[in-house]
Amino acid sequence: ATSKFTETEMELHDGDLFLLYTDGLYGVGEADDRLGPARVAKQLRHAPGNAQSVLQDFLRQPVPTPSNVVPPDDIAALAVRRLEGEN
Repeated sequence: ATSKFTETEMELHDGDLFLLYTDGLYGVGEADDRLGPARVAKQLRHAPGNAQSVLQDFLRQPVPTPSNVVPPDDIAALAVRRLEGEN
């Protein structure tokens, strides 16, 4: 009830990719090992393939957590890639 959202328009060019995700993607553990926005952007900057394959490859990577600790949050993500030649 107290959440606030901002709407932002984006223009996607051929091959552009964006990823929407929840904070569960960050995992738990030491701050240096967490998968924060900078690391996510670096990994996706030149990711090959369509949105589905990029998302599947990305989510297969282990989320850094201390051993025997179940991540405290769910992970939700949506990837969108504009195909070349799409109008």
